[in-house]
Amino acid sequence: MFISSINFKVAQPSSESHNTRTSVLDYVHQNLTPLNSSWSSSTISEKQKEIASLCKKISGRKLQKNSEPIREACVNLGPHTTMEDLKKLGVVLKEKFGMECFQIHIHKDEGKKDKETGEIKENFHAHMLFDWQDKTKGTMLRLQKIDMSKIQTLVADVLSLERGELKTNSNRERLEAVEYKTQQETLKFEELQKQNADLEQKKNKVGARIERLTEERRINSENTNSGTTRNKALRELIFSSSDVFQENSSKLSEYDENDLNRAIEELELEIKRVEMGD
Repeated sequence: MFISSINFKVAQPSSESHNTRTSVLDYVHQNLTPLNSSWSSSTISEKQKEIASLCKKISGRKLQKNSEPIREACVNLGPHTTMEDLKKLGVVLKEKFGMECFQIHIHKDEGKKDKETGEIKENFHAHMLFDWQDKTKGTMLRLQKIDMSKIQTLVADVLSLERGELKTNSNRERLEAVEYKTQQETLKFEELQKQNADLEQKKNKVGARIERLTEERRINSENTNSGTTRNKALRELIFSSSDVFQENSSKLSEYDENDLNRAIEELELEIKRVEMGD
């Protein structure tokens, strides 16, 4: 069973000459080039003018220079995939995602040649050019990762090929995009729980140091006024630290680990200042 695949990229100025073989390519088997076939309803230049005109008509603005209105897809084929199959794929893609196919080029003249046997391992594929404009807004289509995953499945179904494997991550099983997002949110929540536990540990440690310092100041104070002033500062510090930790604990999701560490470091520096009698 042949594996399906479709990969999109921005169309280049050289796309048409490459796809129609009007340019000389040293990696093609020219004796097989007559097996290629092409279909076109518009040139790239004509399509770009059409897109720019519609953008101006709908939005009143010129098409942005950095827009990418023409996309080219390379599609894996089986040995029996026909032009009609690919036209059907173009129709389905337009119905479901809004992209309009205006050129298809089937290539059967590429492949790796075995140096010993001389046999060619064919690389059957097609190049499909798409108008990537949202015809209701005049802007470019915006597809999400989940849409691209659905397109891969659709290609396999329409061309009767085996669906290629989903992209994997070394730390997870193969998942559809939505499932993967859910998994990542769960991992993020578990990490926040861990950060919360670490924060509580640090809170208890600093709190114990403050209590010890307060007791030492109370016992060793020789100057009543000075002792009173410092004890007041310590009490304010304790009260302040309590508020800080309560706020951080209740809003943990709003801070990253660096924010929390800085808060701890600032509190510990304040303790040192009190210890030094500043």
